[in-house]
This record gives sequence, C-alpha cells and structure tokens, in this order.
Amino acid sequence: MCMEEWNLNSNPRAIEIQNCQIVCDHRSLFEKPLSASFLSGRLNIISGPNGSGKTSLLDVLALRTKVTSGCFLARSGHSLAKEIAYFPQTSAHTFDIKIRHLVDLAHRNTEETPPVCLEIESILQDSNREIGELSGGQQQILLFWLVAFQPLHVFIYDEPLRHLDGHAATFVSGIIEEQVTRGELVILSDHSDGSRWKLANSRLELNQSGLTC
Repeated sequence: MCMEEWNLNSNPRAIEIQNCQIVCDHRSLFEKPLSASFLSGRLNIISGPNGSGKTSLLDVLALRTKVTSGCFLARSGHSLAKEIAYFPQTSAHTFDIKIRHLVDLAHRNTEETPPVCLEIESILQDSNREIGELSGGQQQILLFWLVAFQPLHVFIYDEPLRHLDGHAATFVSGIIEEQVTRGELVILSDHSDGSRWKLANSRLELNQSGLTC
C-alpha cells in the first residue's frame, strides 16, 4: 500500500485511489480493486446496496483507515487531515451531553451563525435537553448541521439523507449542493442510485460483495 500527499495551492483539492483493495478476515471487500478520482467542485457519489463497502471506502477517503493494497493520493492546499469534516452514519445515541454544549463545541471556530431550518430551530428551542432525548431523525439533522458548517474544505458524508424526509431532506441536500457550487471537495454515499441529487455529476457504483468489515 502506498500513500502520498502533495500540496498544490493553485489547484483544486482531489483524492485519487488506484487499484485499492481492503481485506478483512482474508477476504477482499471489493469484487475487484477500485480506481477512482474525487475532485472538488463536483458532487462525488458512492452508491451501492448494503454490504457493498460504501462506508469502508469512505473511512479510507476520510483517513480513518488504510487500504490493504493499492495507492491513495491526495492533493490539498494544506494537510488533508486538517481539512476533512466527516459525517458518519448515525443511529440513536444515548450519551449524556446537552444539545447546547455540543453546539457550542462544534461552532466555536465559526465566525457566522449557520443558517437553520425549521427542524433545527425546533431542536435549539430547548437546548438543555440531552442528545439521547432526540429522535433518530432529529439527531441526524442536528449532527449534519454541526458538521456541514465547519470552516473546512473537504466534506465526506455517509448517507446524509438517512432518516430524513420532506423539508429536512431538502435542507440537507441544498447545503451539500451549495458546498459543491462553492468549489469544496464533497464525497457522499447513497443507498439509492444517486439520481435524487441534482448535481450528481460523478458516481462510483459498488456491487454487493456480502462482506462487512
């Protein structure tokens, strides 16, 4: 496995994988080694059924884990690790932390108050509640809101529309498409074929492998 990072201040951010494979329990996660480029200024979607390796690949792209074989190449204005905002798949959390404390922590480095939707306004009206008191959908949109407005330039989202519908889903997709238009590097996974994203101009489809790492 090789990993390389180079800085080109006048060029867009990019991540490239070449012949990458992840092996778990002596079995390959992907049907065949993957090669793909993820560029800034376009919406990079990774689609596929459950078990096809979407989350495992996002973990590689977010520098949370390494590939077993192949090359990982990154181009950014600074150290890539310092530019990534990562939004994992969320499920109901029961940890004891108040909403207002989490919001203060997440937005301590932001200069402006991020825009909100009706769902966020409703959650913030009683910010003394703990995260575990929110529904799965409320946790999803709150945590997305906290991640999406970090002063960073690489945004990686694992199924950001999961648990969301209606106005909340429209709010999330609108924020992501604004990031793309602004020229950020945005990568997300989607259980569907990605057709619901207006700016889906780059798509990598993974096939079912039957292996979960």
